[in-house]
Amino acid sequence: MPRPIPRPVPIPRPYPIPAPTNSQACFYEYENFQGRSFCLRPGQSVSDLRTYGMDNEISSAIIPAGFTVAVYEYADYYGYSVELQGVIYDLSDYNYEWDDSISAIDYTQY
Repeated sequence: MPRPIPRPVPIPRPYPIPAPTNSQACFYEYENFQGRSFCLRPGQSVSDLRTYGMDNEISSAIIPAGFTVAVYEYADYYGYSVELQGVIYDLSDYNYEWDDSISAIDYTQY
């Protein structure tokens, strides 16, 4: 019996960056903008990400140029925090590994 011909392995390509609209900051469940997501408008904040079903679930984010998002370790803006800017493919690489560690978000413009 002849051996099957192996299929070519697809070459991984960088994920396209989803385009948020209206200066929205968008947050994604998995790295590279995959999985569940939600977006916030400037001036919005979320004191407890459980309301979005995303407490300690965020792994990537897109924050428009000129904007900053403060993220917090615990709900109600407690615990350690860090300011995020720009396109973040994987939060585990960002400033002390914030992957799956965010419980509150404050979105402001600078």
